Amino acid sequence: MTNALFYGDCLDNLRKYIADETVDGCYLDPPFNSNANYNRPFQRKEQGKQKKPPAMAFHDMWHWDEAAQRAYERLLAAPRAEIANMARGLYLILGEKPMTAYCFYMAERLIEIHRVLKPTGSLYLHCDATASHYLKVILDAIFGEENFRNEIVWYYDNRLSRKAAQFSRLHDTLLLYGKTRAAKHALIYDENWTPSPTQERRLARGYEFRKGALIIYDEAKFAQSGIDESQYPRVYRSKAGQPPLGDVWSIPILNPMAKERLGYPTQKPLALLERVIKASSQEDDVILDPFCGCGTTLHAAHKLNRRWLGMDISYGAINVVKERLQDAFADEELRLGNGFSLYNTPTSYEEAVQLAELEAQDIQGVAEKNKQSRRSKHQARYDFQNFILGQIRDAQGRLLLQPSQSLSRDGGIDGWGTLYLGVDEKGQDKEGLILVQVKTSKRIGRREIDEFLGVMSAEEATMGIFISLHGHQRAGYTDVLTPEAKARVAQVGQRTFVHPLDGRAWPEFQFWSVSDLMENRQPQLPSSARSDVPKAVREVEETQLKLEVAEV
Repeated sequence: MTNALFYGDCLDNLRKYIADETVDGCYLDPPFNSNANYNRPFQRKEQGKQKKPPAMAFHDMWHWDEAAQRAYERLLAAPRAEIANMARGLYLILGEKPMTAYCFYMAERLIEIHRVLKPTGSLYLHCDATASHYLKVILDAIFGEENFRNEIVWYYDNRLSRKAAQFSRLHDTLLLYGKTRAAKHALIYDENWTPSPTQERRLARGYEFRKGALIIYDEAKFAQSGIDESQYPRVYRSKAGQPPLGDVWSIPILNPMAKERLGYPTQKPLALLERVIKASSQEDDVILDPFCGCGTTLHAAHKLNRRWLGMDISYGAINVVKERLQDAFADEELRLGNGFSLYNTPTSYEEAVQLAELEAQDIQGVAEKNKQSRRSKHQARYDFQNFILGQIRDAQGRLLLQPSQSLSRDGGIDGWGTLYLGVDEKGQDKEGLILVQVKTSKRIGRREIDEFLGVMSAEEATMGIFISLHGHQRAGYTDVLTPEAKARVAQVGQRTFVHPLDGRAWPEFQFWSVSDLMENRQPQLPSSARSDVPKAVREVEETQLKLEVAEV
């Protein structure tokens, strides 16, 4: 099972789908326990009277709760004494605090990652000063301190911090562990290295002896020397004399205007992931990212001819990854079903209803049992909405709608898109607004329809799509709409607008059910409909960061 996306908690997915010792390398950029929500700040031109709020990408707030207590108990019962002792020690030092909950959450998942790694595999855990010291203790217990390789500093100087009480934070940390001492590793040489005058003299000769080792810089010049390299126990070859890369990596973070940027928070540069993958894997190896976010690891792995497995608990992230891979590798027509698979998502109407019901139970559990749950009720509701919005795509399979997820302020709007309507007299693009609402109520009355129409009017929307979880077209939607609502839907469904580019009359209001979407019946949308989601740059032959790799 390779080149696959998995929706849901990576702990469940690792246990269900990934066999022992089948993964060659793992990079993970998990939540940092930053005590914050992260939004996807997609921007659009001003439409109507309000700007749509951003979509939540993920939730990074932790609390000591029932889930944390159960995780602690499971760790205490671990068959390896080191893991049980680690959990007991952290609990005694930290107590029942958010950091403890975060550490136990990470520990359970790192145990599974250790299980699936091959003996030659490596793990890169991306973190920052918030919890790196605790995470290293956890990794020492799981992987063994003897398998710690490096604490890599990713240094970036293109971000400013103006907090008066501390120095500017200009680096993240990558903790590198091998599964065993046999873990793969390749030396990487950076072309940006500039030799000193002494080093230039060594390069001119083509070789040198250092601490009993023979180092060859130029094969032709060394061949002329007549030296027999078999007489030396250690022989190294270094292109142009470049020293191996150290554990401080200077790679800029993505600036807001970078072509690579997809509008996803915490997005990492492709160059960083290319370096990680080149250093610890070979072509055709399997790379795992259990917190894949917007898919940078998967992008880099595919570009470097590795196979990949990506997991994320947010369906919004799954949508972004599908879009990114399709755009970046358009030349090979990479897309879902043609080059990669997707697991744990509904493929039928019944499964979609199950997803909605599970989310409803999650929301109810947050509200009644534990108001400080790790996964907020807003995040729970977003996953079903994101799944539904992801079903509406154009002929090329690209998303047409993006989420709007600030439930207290969005007027009931769950998604939006735009219509290109030509240009005005000043040569500026004219755009119309598409609004979408997703309802999970088992019965929908006229009031719900009128409220949506009111938001459409207030936002000056060109088109509106009302999607109901329940109801079936073959029943005329009478199984979900009250008679008054059905009459209202029939009335407003007659309203149309004429598109200035194609001259066709298009419905202003459409009512659909999830059963329609799951049976591949799509809303009527002009070909000029678009989501304004940033598009990944199409891949070409040249790499983003020129690196030479020599196996050792």
